[in-house]
Formats: sequence, structure tokens, C-alpha cells
Amino acid sequence: MSVVPLLDSPSAVGDEGRPRATSLAVVSAALAALVTAVGFRVGQPDLLLSLGPFAGLAAAGLALLDRRRFVHQFFGHALLTWFGMPLASLIVLAPLLGPVPVTVAGLAIALFGLTATWSDTGDRESLRRGLYATGRVTVATWLWLVAGLLAGGAAVLLVVLPTSGDPDLSSAVVVFCGVLVVSTAGALVGLRWLPLRHLAARPRRARVAATVRRLQLATGATMAAAVLVGGATVVAPAGSWISGAAGGWGAAVATALTSRVTVGVVVGLAGTVLLAGVLARGARFVANRGDPTTRDRLAAGLAGFPLAVIVLVILPFVGPFGLAVVAAVLGAQVLMLVLLSVTYVAADLEVVPDRAGAPAMVATGLLLAAIAAARVSPPLTVVCVAVACLSWDLSTFGLGVTAELGHRPRTRRLVLVHGLISVAVGTVTVLAVLALEALRPFVGGSALPAFVVAAGAFLVVATLRG
Repeated sequence: MSVVPLLDSPSAVGDEGRPRATSLAVVSAALAALVTAVGFRVGQPDLLLSLGPFAGLAAAGLALLDRRRFVHQFFGHALLTWFGMPLASLIVLAPLLGPVPVTVAGLAIALFGLTATWSDTGDRESLRRGLYATGRVTVATWLWLVAGLLAGGAAVLLVVLPTSGDPDLSSAVVVFCGVLVVSTAGALVGLRWLPLRHLAARPRRARVAATVRRLQLATGATMAAAVLVGGATVVAPAGSWISGAAGGWGAAVATALTSRVTVGVVVGLAGTVLLAGVLARGARFVANRGDPTTRDRLAAGLAGFPLAVIVLVILPFVGPFGLAVVAAVLGAQVLMLVLLSVTYVAADLEVVPDRAGAPAMVATGLLLAAIAAARVSPPLTVVCVAVACLSWDLSTFGLGVTAELGHRPRTRRLVLVHGLISVAVGTVTVLAVLALEALRPFVGGSALPAFVVAAGAFLVVATLRG
């Protein structure tokens, strides 16, 4: 995390921003080592590679929400939602799965908090932006689902109803002409709204515009021909050749005109053009308004579109498993909203200082992992607590240096010395606790543990300065 470009750029003297990069680099190394050790202990050596991308990209999306360009807004909504949904599901559902998932969830919280510390996005305002962005993407996903279900229902009606039964040639021609009229009308609207000329390269725009006009003329001629043929078939006398052709080529033509392949191809092509035109028209309408709220809504709509497509594609074909996937996708959005709401309320109530929200998230995640790791491996519990204290100490020290000096002065040696001393103290503490744990079976029932605890408490008190 320390080698990637930072998403914030605080440089003014006295800017409280994020902690110093050197202190965060030490915390990153310690947390990466801890996650790797826990992964080996629970039988998943690639735990850091599994959790890191989700936590890092979700936090990167939260940081990008502070930018004003549309591309940044889109990727902010997309990354926060797409990668935050599995992360939120793991965190919320982990207590139902056992101590190992809770440990992993605590480490995921710590990784997210560390990335948020690097990008300076753990404060109350950033959480508010993330909560609103997730809400917008959730609403957009549901709207896309409703629109997709309506469009799919209309397509099914246009394909299934005309192809049901065994009509004669006259009825088949009338039905096919009716489907063709509806489809070509939709295709004309889609061609009218698609910005094909604007999307083409400037030297080719005239040629593309001419091609679009020819397509519109051909589609309009097809619709007119369908109206004429269908009307002539309806008013044809009962003894005419088209109504009397019941066998031979007449039955074959009727079967071909009312087959689901033929009708499906016509409806599918026209529906695709119409849907693309409607989307382009809506995007242009939203983009032309130009205000930040409209830009955010458009970014959220585009970020929610792939989620709705996944649901609509899986739902009709996979059966019960498809329903489970759909419930997981939609439920993960709700869980993410709940988790962000709780976090924002905690920040708004000033449970922790606003500028130390992300470091507090790291320490909280590690303490949660420590509580759950007590049933998996007691030594891991000690290490988790030590790394939690180390991360909080280094982060708050780095915050203090940043608040007093800003990011311009070169204070790497000062912060590095403090970091190395903190790591040394934490290592000695962990080794001492593990040594006491190893000696516990041999000194059980004696007064030695009490003397050791009393001596440790005396040393701690002796370091205090009044």
C-alpha cells in the first residue's frame, strides 16, 4: 500500500490529513505479516491476496467520491459498491459462521481501515459520501431491475403469444406483420436517439450520418410494407389464394413466420436498438444538466447497471441456485448500507476523533480478530492485540507530526525511529507473554505469576510522567 500513488495530496503546514507515510508503512508491514500468519494458521496461505484487493479497491472507491470529474465519480461508485458488497457480507455474516470467519472479518476491517488511512478517507464526511453513493447505486440497481423485467416481459409477450398455436397462412402473415410493425417502430425510435454520428471519428461523421439515414429509410419502408401486407391480408376475401393455401408451401411459410426463432430475432434486434437508444437519450439528458447531483446520479446508474444485468441473466436460467445468487447480490447491497450507516452514526456521535476514524477502524478490526482468534490460537490473540496497539500508536504519532508540521518537512528519520522502537517494544511484549504462557504449567499454584504481574504493572507506572 505504501508504493501506490496516494489519492490525497495534503501539503500545507498544519494540515491534519493522514499520518506520515513512514509510520503508515510500518503499520502496513506489520498488518501484512499478521494477515499472512493468520492465513497460514487457518489453512489459507493466500489470505492477504484474497482480502487485500477487496479492501483496497473498496477504500479507493470511497476516496474517489471526493473528486469532481465524472470518470472519478463513476469508478468511485463502482469500486465502492462492487468490492464493498462481498466485504460487507463477510463482516456482517461472519458471526453466524464461526470463530475463523470472524477473525478473517476483523482482518478485513483492519485492511479497509488501513487503506482508508492512506487515502485520508476515514472521517465523517467521507463516510457520509460513501453512504449516499451506496444508496444511489442500490436505488439504481432496483430501477434497472424493474425496467429490465418490464422490457423482458414485453419481449416475451411479443415472442410467445404470436408463436402459440398452429395458425393458417393468413393468420401467420397478419401476426408476423403486426410484430414487424411494433418492432420497426421501436427500432426507428432507437435509431433516432442513438448518438452514432457523435461517437464516430470526426472525418467519418458524414458517412456515419448517411448510413444512419439509410437505415432509418429502410426501417420505415419495412414498417410501411408490413402495414400494407397485413392490411391486405385482413381484408382479403375468404376464397383468395392466401387464405385458401392450407397445405404444401402455405403450411411451411406459416410455420416459419410464427416460429420463435424468426419472431425472436426480429424482436431481439429491434429491442436492442430501442434499449440502446433509450439509455443514450437518458444519459444525454442527465449529462446536459451539468450539476454535481445529476453527475453523481448518472455515475451511480452506470455502476448499478452491471449488477442488474447479472441478476437478469442468472434469474431465468439457473433455477434455485439463480435465486440464491440474486438474493445474495441484492442482500449484499442492503448489508453494505446497514454497515455504512452504523459506521457513520458512530463517527457522527464522535465515538472516536474524526481525524482518527480510519486508524480506529484498524485497531477495532484487529481487536475483533483477537477476540475470535482466542478459540483458534491463543498466541494469535496476543499478536493481534499487539499489532492493534502498534497501529494505533504509530498512526496517532504520525497524525500528531502531520498536524504540527504538515507534509512538507522531512521527518522520516524521526517517525522511523519511533516506529522501530514501537515495533521492538511490541515484539518484546509478545515474546514475554508467550514465555509466561509456556511457563504457566510449571508455576501453577505458586505466587510467581502474581509477582510477575505486579512487576510489570510497576514498570508501566514508572514510565508515566505527571
